[in-house]
Amino acid sequence: MKMADLTNKLQQIYYNLLSEFTKLELDKEQIFAKMTEMVLDNFNASFIAFYLYDVRDDCYHLESDSALTDTYVLRQSIRNTSFNMESIFKEFPTEENQFPLYFIPLERALLVISTKDTITNKLNEDIIVETEKFLTIISNILEERTNNRNHQFLFDLSTRLFSENEKNKILTEIVEALHTLYPDFSYSLLLSQDNEAIASLPIKTIEFNDTETNTVISQAFMTGQFQMENHVEEKSTYVYAPLVGKQGVYGVLQMITPSIMTFSNSEIDFINQFSFLAGTAIERATLYENSKLKVNSLSLINDFTQKLNSNLELSEIIKLVKKEIIKVSQPSEVGFIFVDDDLDVQFLGESTMYFKSEEGLTFAKNLCLETMDDPESLFVGQYDRDITFTYKSMMAIPIKHSGYVHGLTIILHEESYYFTFENFKLLETLIQHATLALTNAHLKDKLHKAVITDYLTGLHSRNYLEQKINEDMDTGEKGVLLLFDIDDFKKVNDVYGHHVGDRVIKQISDILKNYCRSMDVPARWGGEELAIYLPNRTLKESEEVAEIIRNQVSTLTDPPVTLSCGISSWVRGEKNSIINLFMRTDKALYKAKNTGKNCIVKN
Repeated sequence: MKMADLTNKLQQIYYNLLSEFTKLELDKEQIFAKMTEMVLDNFNASFIAFYLYDVRDDCYHLESDSALTDTYVLRQSIRNTSFNMESIFKEFPTEENQFPLYFIPLERALLVISTKDTITNKLNEDIIVETEKFLTIISNILEERTNNRNHQFLFDLSTRLFSENEKNKILTEIVEALHTLYPDFSYSLLLSQDNEAIASLPIKTIEFNDTETNTVISQAFMTGQFQMENHVEEKSTYVYAPLVGKQGVYGVLQMITPSIMTFSNSEIDFINQFSFLAGTAIERATLYENSKLKVNSLSLINDFTQKLNSNLELSEIIKLVKKEIIKVSQPSEVGFIFVDDDLDVQFLGESTMYFKSEEGLTFAKNLCLETMDDPESLFVGQYDRDITFTYKSMMAIPIKHSGYVHGLTIILHEESYYFTFENFKLLETLIQHATLALTNAHLKDKLHKAVITDYLTGLHSRNYLEQKINEDMDTGEKGVLLLFDIDDFKKVNDVYGHHVGDRVIKQISDILKNYCRSMDVPARWGGEELAIYLPNRTLKESEEVAEIIRNQVSTLTDPPVTLSCGISSWVRGEKNSIINLFMRTDKALYKAKNTGKNCIVKN
């Protein structure tokens, strides 16, 4: 056949193929299979193979061949760098009657033909020109189809994503879409915010501590630009597409290919469109969650403020604050500390057990004193000042009003990065709202204690003691009054001075406090006389307490002194009055003073 006829025939083949391709909407595999079939029939060929170049992995891949026997065993893929005749075949033909084998490299493909027709240089050039035209048209049509499919895919995905407000469902949709698009890739969503995502999803919080990928991830995240790098030792390509929304970057989509690949501009553009859609959906869900959180927070703050306006006592306010702290952040420990004008630290009763231990007391005191110098809230996810310290997550929020720090709220948990920043800001707002109520209640409490407390000793006043005995006689079953007098106290004042006398009274007062239950009432009766009222105690039990106190005073006071003690009791059902109880106790004390002192007398 003449060379011109072969060229014309090739043009006709390609024309017919393009007609079928567009009318029947053949896919890539079908069109190249038909191409090899028609070239085989019209070129007197005994064999034809067609390889197509893929820029992503820089390889020629076998698309179709017409081998009907085992004469030729073809390689499925050929690296561009090892591109030569020998690289195509695993075995060469051995039969002597085989037609000549022609090797025709194209710009984006490779054609191998065994034919009895002679392929001259001119025909070879015509085959290259016509095949390149054919491939260009096919490539454009395939790219348009791919773009249309991608656009439809993104449209369908956006419909699903924007019909959801829950972030976990959106993240699940994104991961499922990635699995559909790139089933051979591995991928991760590296998100910038705290996430409680489903454990099965490939989601991590973005961290800049990987020496191999740190720079590229940070570039993608900080610049919002697509990044890519080849890992030769892993034989893979890492792709980083920023998850960009309209208001910021929410993370990075990381994809790892099974081999080193090069992506076309259209593929990169599609990945960017996908990551922008994903970022916008994550942003939308985040804003929705934040708006819900803000509404809930405002509602919580409003309810909280209304409760604070109910003229609550200090203990009730602290209980209310503690309840909200536990509801918001589920901590392990909560401590409430007030600081007086002399920088003495007072722990409130609602503090948890850790703050009642020696370690907790020391830690909280030091932290509180630090806060006095720098009164800013602390939010720590990895506390590492002391490696022996059990707790890693900490929030410390000053109780601050009118520029003055009145105390500190400390919130702890053993896990690192346990509290969210949203938790922290909400609790900071709650405690700020509670500060005025806390401060006023604390001052009211201090004023009340000042009224009912003796300034020198810290014991209750005599009026308060009488009030408590009256109340107990109305509602209780029994009680005992202990009345103490310091023996020869005038000599202490005369020999050492009144300031030493005051010190001795304080020493004895501390001993009384140490041996009182929470319901007992230690009081200063007057001058060097002290008292304890013991509700619901028998005379015998109270005498034992008095004996312990008497022995402790003689041992621990400096200068050493002794006590005389009078004891009297009341029991429901007998004729009792507070005056009668006082008179009997005072008579017992008088008897103790006149029978040698440093003793106990019951009446």
